[in-house]
Amino acid sequence: MDSLYITKEAIIKREANTIYLVRKGEKRSIPIHNLRDITCIAPVSFSSGAIKHVLNSGVVVHFFDMYGNYEGTLYPRERSISGEVVVNQAKHYIFWEKRKYIAKEMIEGIKHNILRNLKKSNKELEEIIEKIERVEVEGDSIEELMNREAQIWGYYYKSLDYTLKKFQLERRDYRPPINELNALISFGNTLLYSAVLTEIYHTHLNPSISYLHEPSERRFSLSLDIADVFKPTMVYRHIHDIVNHGIITEDDFRKEFNGVFLNEQGKRKYIRKWEDRMSSTVYHRRLKRSVSQRGLLRLEAYKLVKHVMNDKRYRAFRVWW
Repeated sequence: MDSLYITKEAIIKREANTIYLVRKGEKRSIPIHNLRDITCIAPVSFSSGAIKHVLNSGVVVHFFDMYGNYEGTLYPRERSISGEVVVNQAKHYIFWEKRKYIAKEMIEGIKHNILRNLKKSNKELEEIIEKIERVEVEGDSIEELMNREAQIWGYYYKSLDYTLKKFQLERRDYRPPINELNALISFGNTLLYSAVLTEIYHTHLNPSISYLHEPSERRFSLSLDIADVFKPTMVYRHIHDIVNHGIITEDDFRKEFNGVFLNEQGKRKYIRKWEDRMSSTVYHRRLKRSVSQRGLLRLEAYKLVKHVMNDKRYRAFRVWW
């Protein structure tokens, strides 16, 4: 299954049982049955017939605005419904000790994956590493746990100015991104969030019941939970690659409305390398086979299913390469 990214304004139409992408001077068919999702980075209009066909084919459609901010998702009718899973998923949110275990485990995964990134670097980062290692993931409320997570991310952000060859973070600010690095992080986070949501669709999980984030925070808040665990490995390693190898330069951004955003050329570069990363495989030691990095997202969702069904205790993803 493939992902389709639309980076130029277009119209999606249906003629008979074929879906076409139409834009000025171009009309091409889309192999809809070979797609897992469509990500619209540019303004895209769907005819009513196209929407029906896309959703009936089980294809998730994500929409971003012109600045790369996530706007929403067309989520097909769920095929993998399990009332038993949803009931148990909700119980693990309602009862604090059950929720606390999952939330803590997710933050422990984030902490491990950040430390793995830092220890792979050749830079002198001992002080930052020690500070992160000293953070104890404890708390009697979700707010306290999220404060510990924020503390870990705060230390990690300071390391970026040492490990990236260009672009300074200054501070994490995304409404709007105040500089190039903030723009890269925001764009990567939303791509990852969308990819996680697509993978959740293929499981029995309800994407609106979450543990680290409040379900009221966003309609599909479970995607935020799982995406956070993978950000160090997928988003930040990706940024290091495209920045330190000179793939993304100052020419790939535009300044507008007191913010800095990837331009069309920058988005295409980012997505091309992003898809390379997501489709690349790693050897999974427990499964004893190679798994794509995108496949790891679905495995994480399956681990949550097993946990809420009391089949196997959840342990958040910890990068091993």
